[in-house]
Amino acid sequence: MEKSELAYRGAVRKLDAAVKRARELHKAEIQKLDSAKRNLDSYPPSRDAMQAARRQIAQGELDQVKNGFRHAVEQIYIDFDMTVAAARRELVKALGEADTYKAKDVDAGALALIQSHVMRPKDLAQMAEDFSENAAVLALVRQEAKRQWEAATAPEEAATRVELARIIENAKTTGERFLKGFDDLNQGAHTLSGRNNYGDFTSSDRLLFTSLDSWEALVDGLIPGDDV
Repeated sequence: MEKSELAYRGAVRKLDAAVKRARELHKAEIQKLDSAKRNLDSYPPSRDAMQAARRQIAQGELDQVKNGFRHAVEQIYIDFDMTVAAARRELVKALGEADTYKAKDVDAGALALIQSHVMRPKDLAQMAEDFSENAAVLALVRQEAKRQWEAATAPEEAATRVELARIIENAKTTGERFLKGFDDLNQGAHTLSGRNNYGDFTSSDRLLFTSLDSWEALVDGLIPGDDV
């Protein structure tokens, strides 16, 4: 197994663990709030001095939980983001060597063909497939595909532009694909937690529940196992 794949597997497992921990802690805060509310409800208003005193204590406990609830939940996801950011940095570092452009890796024949500007989209697609593990050649393929895409401005070339755009996307290195896969999973976690791309909750109501129970369904088959 390539080092880049091992690094990706490790990073995704760390993301998975971070999501599950955030979910557990968030639910615990919600349960703490719900428990304080139920405790208050168990002491209805009464003229009885003892009952009234117990209700007052319960109200004070609920107020305390309420006052700290937002901060507690936000801190859970601050810690989550820090953990995931660290895992991503490690992944980027591990993938860096594999995606470094090296002169010795540039195939002379491929370079000559690209520089001739005679390659058609299907030729570029084939070259991207043939050199799928060669970061330097893939960069050249993307560059030529982008040049052709920018030049194909006529209305009748719309299909060609679509094909070239697909080549630009597909001619990514293994490392770039792994990093995008990690980022996509992290984006999914953000959405399920009720937060936007900046890490902020989309509404105050989203503090009161989490959709992270859907995490396993979202990543079904995407979290690599040890036996793969």
